[in-house]
Amino acid sequence: MPHNQNALILLVDDNNNNLKVLGAVLSSRSYRIALASNGEECMDFVDKQVPDLIFLDIMMPGQNGFEVCKRLKDNPKTKHVPIVFISALANPQHITKAFESGGVDYLVKPFDKEDLLARAKVHLRIKNEMSELKQTIATLKQEIEQLRN
Repeated sequence: MPHNQNALILLVDDNNNNLKVLGAVLSSRSYRIALASNGEECMDFVDKQVPDLIFLDIMMPGQNGFEVCKRLKDNPKTKHVPIVFISALANPQHITKAFESGGVDYLVKPFDKEDLLARAKVHLRIKNEMSELKQTIATLKQEIEQLRN
């Protein structure tokens, strides 16, 4: 997936307007967008298709974003998907809790469009580089095993 073309980004927020704004900004850069309005919709989606990146709100009905993040990180299918929290909560305790629950970044609403796009790009690049690195390690392990035999 060079240069994040066609990367699938899942947006999870109970506010429909937030989903529309986030979706419009990200789809303007050719990212594919999926939407979920709560934790259960998020979990249902990732059962069917694993996104490349997730933007996750904290304050939602039912499960909050911290709980959803923990569930995603406990799931072998989604534990490597980067999760960026996006929330109006700006106090340090919430930000720390976001990282402790498995998030890789934290954006405070209202967000800057260019900041959002830059973070999406960098987290997708890191994820792709990690995948390439894991593939290289697996190949090297195979080669070492073949040399031993």
